[in-house]
Amino acid sequence: MTDADATNVVRRSDEPEGRPPTTSDDILLSAQSSLALKAIELGISGNSNMLKLCLERISAINIKRSAISIPNIRTMDDVLEALSLIIQACARDEIPVSDGEALARLVGTTAAVLRDIDLTRRLEALEGKRRDD
Repeated sequence: MTDADATNVVRRSDEPEGRPPTTSDDILLSAQSSLALKAIELGISGNSNMLKLCLERISAINIKRSAISIPNIRTMDDVLEALSLIIQACARDEIPVSDGEALARLVGTTAAVLRDIDLTRRLEALEGKRRDD
């Protein structure tokens, strides 16, 4: 056991030496299971907040997620291609629209960075010409 592992070890005073110590991860997993069961019990008994929480968690697990392949974006033409792929994937129901929106925002951010880089280079070129004159 390393020093890093030793910090996550919890020993009970009644544990025999031969028994492996309980880690904090084991304790958290046990607590997580207990809390999940309690939330389900409360939801079934009529607690609307717990019922909503349980349904949200269950539906999140069942959401179909499909990956699409977006090429590297190095030019504004690549931005157009990526956005086209995203729109087509949403239209064919290959990815949820919410995922398409998130991907489109990422592509849009990349486009803004490309635009800023291009403007910076153009400005530097103009300033260089001005100094040469």
